[in-house]
Amino acid sequence: MWASAFRWGHPPKPRTDARRRSRLCWVCLGLLAVLAACDDEARAKAQGDAERIVLAVRSVRAADSSGKAAGIDRLRLMPCEVPKLCVLRDECADAYALHQRGEAATQALSADLARDAGVDGAAAQLALAEKDLAASRVATRRCADLEGEVVRAYGLK
Repeated sequence: MWASAFRWGHPPKPRTDARRRSRLCWVCLGLLAVLAACDDEARAKAQGDAERIVLAVRSVRAADSSGKAAGIDRLRLMPCEVPKLCVLRDECADAYALHQRGEAATQALSADLARDAGVDGAAAQLALAEKDLAASRVATRRCADLEGEVVRAYGLK
C-alpha cells in the first residue's frame, strides 16, 4: 500500500495553490461566458421592444385624428421591461391623448359656434381646449426627444 503511494521513493505532491487558481480561473471564465450570453439575449430583447415602441409612436404621430385613439390604445398596451422604453411609451401615449382631447374639444366648440348653440360658455371652453393643445405641444416635443434618445441608444432608424 505504501509502495503505491510513493513513486520512486517520493511522497505524492499535494495540490498546489497554482492548480486551484487555474481551476478557479476556468470556472470564472465559464461563468463570464454564460453571463455574456444572457446579457446579449437581454440586449436583443430590449432592442426588439425599442423597435416596436418607436414604430408605434411613429404610427400614432402619423395617424389622422380619427385613427389616433386606436394607436394610442395599442401604444399603452405594449409591454416593456426597460424603464427608458416604458417612459417613452407612457409619455408619448399621454401626450397624444392630450393632443387628441384638445383637438376634439376645439372641433366640438367650432361646431357649436357654427350652429349658434352654447355661445355662453364657449369662451371658457375654448380657453380650456387651447390650454390642452398648448400643453400637448410641449408633451409631444418631449415625446420626440425621448424617441430620439431611444433611437440613438438602440441604433434604430
